[in-house]
Amino acid sequence: MVKEMVREKEKIKILTIFILLGISCFLNYYFHIVLKTGIIYTHFFYIPIIFACIWWRRKGLLVAIFLAVMLIFSHLFFRVHAADISDYIRALMFIVIASVVAALSEKITKGHEETERQKNFSENIITTVPQSLIILDKDLRIKKANLAFYQLFQTKPEKAMGSSLCDLLQDKDGKLKNELTRIIGTKDILKDFEIVYQSEKLGKRVLNIIAKGMIIDEEEVILIQDITERKKAEEALRESEARLIQSEKLSIIGELATGVAHEVRNPLATIRLITQHLERKCADNYQIEKLKTIQRNINRIDKIVYGLLNISRPPRSNFAYHNVNEILDRLGSILENLPSENIKIIKKYEPKLPQIWFNSDCLEQVFLNLISNAMRAMKSGGELYITTSFNSTRKGIIIKFEDTGVGIPEENLKKIFNPFFTTYKEGTGLGLSICQNIINEHKGNISVESKLGKGTTFTIFLPLEKRKEKKQVVDGI
Repeated sequence: MVKEMVREKEKIKILTIFILLGISCFLNYYFHIVLKTGIIYTHFFYIPIIFACIWWRRKGLLVAIFLAVMLIFSHLFFRVHAADISDYIRALMFIVIASVVAALSEKITKGHEETERQKNFSENIITTVPQSLIILDKDLRIKKANLAFYQLFQTKPEKAMGSSLCDLLQDKDGKLKNELTRIIGTKDILKDFEIVYQSEKLGKRVLNIIAKGMIIDEEEVILIQDITERKKAEEALRESEARLIQSEKLSIIGELATGVAHEVRNPLATIRLITQHLERKCADNYQIEKLKTIQRNINRIDKIVYGLLNISRPPRSNFAYHNVNEILDRLGSILENLPSENIKIIKKYEPKLPQIWFNSDCLEQVFLNLISNAMRAMKSGGELYITTSFNSTRKGIIIKFEDTGVGIPEENLKKIFNPFFTTYKEGTGLGLSICQNIINEHKGNISVESKLGKGTTFTIFLPLEKRKEKKQVVDGI
């Protein structure tokens, strides 16, 4: 089809040159024979010469040579006398003009071809580059985009062309617009500008934007990279590193607890017996009160040692298949005895949860600890939402404990799972450390989100896969 069109155009060009040659020959005859002049008519010969050299470049010289020969030998047809020196000069001028026009035409054509080649090359790069690549005009509207852009945003060219990039990327605070406007008409580069993009089709995505300003036409080249998976991998790496550090801490505490437990518990038992004996024998109320204070502190030390031993000896037995909803319902009688005035517990359980492999006693301990902390954070009353659900993507159970309490300061969120960190006077700071250790042993994870004055949410994830049990070495403590 294309070749046929090219042939038709060539035929039209050849026909045009023949017509122009015919007209030139006629004018040659008319001006020389009829009007008896020999100067003006030769100027008409330049018309077919110029057109031929523009269209066919050096091949167009053939037309100039033909007309030059015709001029020199025109006396055989129109003139009485032979060609003189002026005719030879005019014939030479035909060839010179033709050569200049042909050279210029060839140069212009090569320039156009090079421009077209560069354009095709650029378009091929834009089309084949794996990241989203777009070109913006000075108003930050999309002029051109590659296939990766349409695939990333799941849109069509007719919808995207002419639309504002800042509107598309939901740049509500205007930071991206300010940065892109700054580099318009310059050679500046915007690097590693991250923005969170969210849509119903794609969900939440993290995009990295690299922009390069251009002086010509005041355009910008924008490269958009979807770094969501990279961010998830970095977050997973940070969590793994945090777990490793936490594991090392717990290992050190475990070694300390194991070594000190005998040395602490045995004297404590003796002190407790003596204190209880003195309390029974003593009649002085002041002394009795002091002895009770000693007893409370003994119990506190014993509780700390017990917590340390729980950290150092994670649960590795008594695992079986259980339903999380049933374990939570089993806590009902215990929850009734907790101080819960003006606190409403709202249960949102997914009815058909699959059973998972876990130690029910240990998970009860985790759940009670989280519920107790939530109630402690709602001294003036509030609501505690306990939610269970199945995550088909991650293939596991999610349990959430969401309260409407005072919340946790941001600076404390990263510390709350550290051993001995507590904001309560009576607390040992080991509860959440033990909870995290138990969940880690179940190959799950526990996370926390909180806002001051609004409340706190603890989220536990437990995988469906059955974990391999490890044999536990029981010491004599």
